[in-house]
Amino acid sequence: MKTGVGPRGQQLPPELVQAIIAQLVPHATDPGGWTTLETIKAPGHWSNIQSCTLASKMLRGFSLAAWFRVLVLKEASDVAYCTEVLPLAVEQWTREILCLYADKQTVHDISGFKRLTRLYLDFTNEPRIWMIPFSNAPTSLTELHIGGHGWLTPMNLCAFTSSVPELRTLRMQLKRVWCHLCNLCNKIQFAGTIPESIIYEKGLGLPIHYANVLLTCRKLHTVVIAVAYTTDGSTTIGSSEKDNPNFWTGECDGCMSLMYKSDEFREKWVSSKKGIMYARPPALETVEWRFHPLMETSSTASDVSTSDVDGDDSGTASSAED
Repeated sequence: MKTGVGPRGQQLPPELVQAIIAQLVPHATDPGGWTTLETIKAPGHWSNIQSCTLASKMLRGFSLAAWFRVLVLKEASDVAYCTEVLPLAVEQWTREILCLYADKQTVHDISGFKRLTRLYLDFTNEPRIWMIPFSNAPTSLTELHIGGHGWLTPMNLCAFTSSVPELRTLRMQLKRVWCHLCNLCNKIQFAGTIPESIIYEKGLGLPIHYANVLLTCRKLHTVVIAVAYTTDGSTTIGSSEKDNPNFWTGECDGCMSLMYKSDEFREKWVSSKKGIMYARPPALETVEWRFHPLMETSSTASDVSTSDVDGDDSGTASSAED
């Protein structure tokens, strides 16, 4: 089968043709960033690839695979609809899913997505919801993004991660961070110079209770935690990962101001976080904390009082739509 002809009649390899078509359908998801319903964009205009879908069976397959690589699930009936109308999208084409919390009864069965590798959970509008909006993760799923969560306790985190048995990469974008001293989720308050990120190696750097619940994730090797901070606190963490004497791993400003006054306590606590009495997932290599200034909005100002509010369920399943 001819895939494409060069200037001297040479055929282009299918992999190159597939890569060219993929460039015509640029999905706005960033493996190193954060994907939500607000940031994801449609894969361009259908007219960009319409001619490819009509040229040949192979080009049609490449085009549709690129178009449906990213899928947005909103309503409870979306998976059944896709399975009936677009079975190949479920079985072969979809690699990434943005799963939105709709209501307490909506759980998306994603077992049919045999080639799914990355799952985004968007809790931006429901920051304190603990319900898991998906079930039956396929073994191909290895990367989980939890975005916009405002109250991710260790037990909630365990519920999410235990639902992905082959988890290798975990990314969390949190409005509040679990403090393993007071056992509460708190906003982050810093003082002084704040680095863009701190990277811990050899499985260190997680809040101790997070590390404990992630022990069952036998293949987990990377954790990234992105948090917003204000500058009205007294906690300092240094200007780089090498200048971090307190080995900061999520402690709230109140606990550090009160308990770190005791040098004896501080030394014992830092030592415990560096390995003494500290369990960690067996394959965990890197823990990265990313910091960015808090942008006050109406949603960030009210996330503490947000209760289990049902989300807007007016959407439909689609490939990364406007």
